[in-house]
Amino acid sequence: MKIKFNYKYNTISAYVLITFTLCLLVLVMIFKFSIIQLYLNKIIKILAPIIWGLVMAYLLNPLMKFIEKYVSKLTNRKKERKKLTRAISITLVITIFLSLMFALIGNVVPEILDSIKNIMNNMQGYLDNSQKFLQNMFEKLNKKNPELVDFINRQFNNIESLLLSLVNTLQPQIENVFSKDFGASIHIHTVRSDGQLTVEEVLNQAAKYADKYAQNGKGRFIVGITDHNTVDGCKDAVKILASNPEKYKNLGVVLGSEISTKERSIAEYQLRKPEKLHVLALCVNPFDKEVNSFFSDLATTPKTPMFPKEINVKTAVDAFSNQKYGWFSLAHPAYPDMQHRVKRGDDYCDATAKTIKHFKDTAKDKALYVENYYASYFGNLNTDKKLKKTIEQTCDALNLYKAGGIDTHGDSIFYSSNKCNAKRLKTMNEK
Repeated sequence: MKIKFNYKYNTISAYVLITFTLCLLVLVMIFKFSIIQLYLNKIIKILAPIIWGLVMAYLLNPLMKFIEKYVSKLTNRKKERKKLTRAISITLVITIFLSLMFALIGNVVPEILDSIKNIMNNMQGYLDNSQKFLQNMFEKLNKKNPELVDFINRQFNNIESLLLSLVNTLQPQIENVFSKDFGASIHIHTVRSDGQLTVEEVLNQAAKYADKYAQNGKGRFIVGITDHNTVDGCKDAVKILASNPEKYKNLGVVLGSEISTKERSIAEYQLRKPEKLHVLALCVNPFDKEVNSFFSDLATTPKTPMFPKEINVKTAVDAFSNQKYGWFSLAHPAYPDMQHRVKRGDDYCDATAKTIKHFKDTAKDKALYVENYYASYFGNLNTDKKLKKTIEQTCDALNLYKAGGIDTHGDSIFYSSNKCNAKRLKTMNEK
């Protein structure tokens, strides 16, 4: 029997199949966006040198051709030598380009960094002068439209408060690195979870800074490997450190993990939905069988630790009870958004205090500190003085250390992400 194909319906079927596939891809991108973003970042990181090479070749090609015209007059006197002419031209172009780059970096970058520092130091003065100018202008405008002036004044005060809180957050951090008073960065993520640096890149950045830190008589610089819900990065760190002890002699490394937990209620507060609490497990033995079994059971997918099973703080703490050493820290306590999680009329500051107490009661004597001074808090905690004071007073009452936390996810151990010019801050190693 001969089968007759209906080309009209074949075309319709093909369109349906293509549409279904596209819809499926869109759904995957929506619900698994973080995983896709992680792999895209890795692909871009791999292709970046090739892309930059092509861009530089395109930009330098006109200069190479210009030089090639004059070089050919010297090399082609007796016979044509295209390969020699091209090689000399490319060498001269690369030499000129590198010379200009070194001159630019050596002269311009330090001036830019000094200018940024001066701007931060004089920010209050700039704001005061701007305010005086605006006040003079508003006095004239007030006679015509007092309601408009009142609205503008309120908005200006909000902007001024935000700018000052940003400066107050960034300036001490930058100055600490310049003065080599920046002594530890324990909360760091690598490509083993959702960070951008490999473990070796973290250790190499830290080792350069640690050598200069030691030269200033400060002792060892401390760095931590605390990927989300895994100790694979810690295993990498042990192997790298063991392979070259001399290189990392001035560096102390804390091995740990940031464990994602969820609580459905805090003390008497019933939350609108389960709230994430991140607990840092520090000084962990990454080769311990029970520890590895815990993280293996926690994972929902073998390739990424970013979507673990739902566990509470007690389960996380109990997993490390067999270890004779080690501590726990409550990461970024202001990030659990109690203001929108507790029921209407409840005190979100009290709910945050109860959260810290819950952490202390659960971890007991292994509860070491709370990340009170978190690098990304300038957007909420510095403007919420009541919550900031609550966290500080609660830590004091529970005998918990109040520590800082950078929570590095970008390409520098000196800041949390690339959004805050992490590449620029990497140059601090050279200062």
